[in-house]
Amino acid sequence: MAKKQSYPAPFGDPVDIETDTAVTIAELTRVCRGRAKGVSIRVRTAAGTDRRGGYLFHFAPHDRGFVLFDYRKRHLHRFDSLDQLLVFVNHVAGRQFDEAILDLCDEINRKVGEAGANP
Repeated sequence: MAKKQSYPAPFGDPVDIETDTAVTIAELTRVCRGRAKGVSIRVRTAAGTDRRGGYLFHFAPHDRGFVLFDYRKRHLHRFDSLDQLLVFVNHVAGRQFDEAILDLCDEINRKVGEAGANP
């Protein structure tokens, strides 16, 4: 059995976005407000136990958009706008499929795999 590892979110405790539909630009803007150094978010279903999981995203504003990080705060990708980041979040969280993001996910997964799984 694989050993479960738990790492702290790079920008503190994740901010929850609880929804069964696509995350909106208003919701993403709300969680970014006042977090110039970055934010970790968890997109999860609207109902269920407080212990339910979700999809974690770690990102920070950048002078040219937003930078996506892994849990070790390694740079994974830069998005030119909050709108582009939103499309990524909705695709990965299973809320709204996007063909271009599917290709980007393959690229990010290769980058993460090359970096290794051990901290």
